[in-house]
Amino acid sequence: HEGAKTVKVKASQKEGFVLLVIPEDITFQNCKSLKAQIEKALQVFPDKWMVLDFKKVDFINSSGIGILVDALKFLRKREGGLFITRCGGPVRRLFEKTRLHEDIKLVKDEEAVKAAIASPDAWD
Repeated sequence: HEGAKTVKVKASQKEGFVLLVIPEDITFQNCKSLKAQIEKALQVFPDKWMVLDFKKVDFINSSGIGILVDALKFLRKREGGLFITRCGGPVRRLFEKTRLHEDIKLVKDEEAVKAAIASPDAWD
């Protein structure tokens, strides 16, 4: 579509999960590229847990939320889930307002992800 933009997402395998660093806001222009890269990471890495680092994300549009929900559904089929680290104020408020934070866990950092994976009962 018009004005489409490629986003360069950095993906790496960590202990127990795959980490994707999202380098910018999620907009109509870049969400197609982001979706393709998340889907590729889900294919390449067998992990059942995915972590998105939102340190540089101050905005996410409805298409971006749809991409996250799709990734969550896929990970749930693997009996895993989706975490977001370093989620800032505006995006955090959106997640809380839409109650997305009940399914997509917002955590401080990778250590918090490891703790949550180790004791999944803690957030049921």
